Amino acid sequence: MLMYVQDYDNVSPPAARWPEAIYPYLRNEEIFVCPSDVQPHRSELQSWPLSYTMTGALGQTYFFQRPRPAEEIVFFDGSVLKGGAETADFRHEGNLFAGYLDGHVSAVQEADWEREWQGAAEAGQR
Repeated sequence: MLMYVQDYDNVSPPAARWPEAIYPYLRNEEIFVCPSDVQPHRSELQSWPLSYTMTGALGQTYFFQRPRPAEEIVFFDGSVLKGGAETADFRHEGNLFAGYLDGHVSAVQEADWEREWQGAAEAGQR
């Protein structure tokens, strides 16, 4: 995603088309599926199986101008193509993995998800 954003003048792809937008940087749609996901959802254009959700509010936004990128969640283990906190999928023994705007990934326990999500929303002022 960060390579895409750098190539497209700091703007992220539309949230509904993120898998197809970043595919040229990956060249492998299998990377979109977590081995622990028994029921992946699908991408919009290519109908690829997906295990991850993009934060819907971050589609077509200026990534590198966000105030606190280390606190704002871009992707997470989720059950739909794009969405919010309610679409999270805790398939890793009560945890999910979240990717942040600065590029780091962190495990988040289900008990901490609402607080982490709220902190991310406040970081992005959305």
